[in-house]
Amino acid sequence: MYETTFRKDNVELFSPDGVFLGLVGKIGRPTGLAFDAAGNLFVSSDDRIAGYSIKKVSATDGTITTFTTAFLNGPHGIAFDQAGNLYVANNNNNTIVRFTPDGVGTTFADRGQGLVNPIGLAFDIAGNLYVTNTRGGLEKTGRVIRISSTGDPTVLVNEGLQVPYGIALDAAGNFYVSNNGGNFVEKFAPDGTDLGVFCSAGCSSPNGMTFDDDGNLYVANNNTATIEKYAPDGTDLGVFASTRGGPHFLVIYRPE
Repeated sequence: MYETTFRKDNVELFSPDGVFLGLVGKIGRPTGLAFDAAGNLFVSSDDRIAGYSIKKVSATDGTITTFTTAFLNGPHGIAFDQAGNLYVANNNNNTIVRFTPDGVGTTFADRGQGLVNPIGLAFDIAGNLYVTNTRGGLEKTGRVIRISSTGDPTVLVNEGLQVPYGIALDAAGNFYVSNNGGNFVEKFAPDGTDLGVFCSAGCSSPNGMTFDDDGNLYVANNNTATIEKYAPDGTDLGVFASTRGGPHFLVIYRPE
């Protein structure tokens, strides 16, 4: 499992049983992270001093290079579609940018599709993009939007959220939202029906999330600098790993 420690400018690596295996590299204010089909790791850098960027960590030798600096403004969550295009949530200017594999960027969605401070991104198997927005919604405390591959938006959740951050989908297509301002993870059916609180014990300003192949959910706790593990039924399985501070996003590498 790979994890970005925003406060320490680190990307950290943990074994399947939570043992710290070392640093992947130093990246200024790292946030979202995702693997491409070749096993290269991409990391968004919300570094306002050095400049916003997307970094690429080579699968062959671990060399870190800059993939792009274009069209970025507070980059956070990132995700790849099935064609190998990279999507980046720009928290500061309410956009999602799509980059081709060779780095050509265009705006995929913006405030016109309902984006208000987008943070987390996740694709379903049909190619729809799920987006958490930390603001917006009826209460101005967040919403979740699903955007089709052609850019058509559907508001799935428009109330009851408390600064939604991370988002993850299980094998059945249900989606889970970490509420950073409320210390809980909410579960929703694919159509946005609220299925209730999935977990709250062990959550402390939860950020990014990811599922393993057994259906266990891992949650990055920003306040406690830990990664908590939950069974498929929401049972708290305890601390999976302790990080170096301020964990933001998580990803598990699955070789094809």
